[in-house]
Amino acid sequence: MIKNRVVTFLNEENENYNKAIEYLEANGNGMSVQYFQEYFYGKTVTADDQDELMDGYLAFLATKSGGKIALETILGIVASAMAIVSGMYNAGRYAAKQCVSRGILTKKSYKTNGGWIMSGITVAFGLPAALGFDDYMYDR
Repeated sequence: MIKNRVVTFLNEENENYNKAIEYLEANGNGMSVQYFQEYFYGKTVTADDQDELMDGYLAFLATKSGGKIALETILGIVASAMAIVSGMYNAGRYAAKQCVSRGILTKKSYKTNGGWIMSGITVAFGLPAALGFDDYMYDR
């Protein structure tokens, strides 16, 4: 069984984290921004722990006054960010599978030139897609 190895770090260097903060600042209130940052900053997200992270956030908000009001907005943003990362990873795996099945690239030739190929995919489509492509080529 192949595990999804994409790990997303939630901090100011993460584009989706920054977009979520911007959205909350424009559409939410200061309290929703503060709660979002308090809980998610510095956390890691993988496909395997998304549900646990969301359950933990629900429990966190339950301890805060007014937390339930901002819940729907924040859940939508976080779920969307996670779906985007997961979707890009799966798109990279699919692209690698198609390259191999159509004879465009072999796993053996990828291993000797993988750095250049992965760099190109990262620039064009982002790191999650490159990791999905690389994981497929190395049977991870």
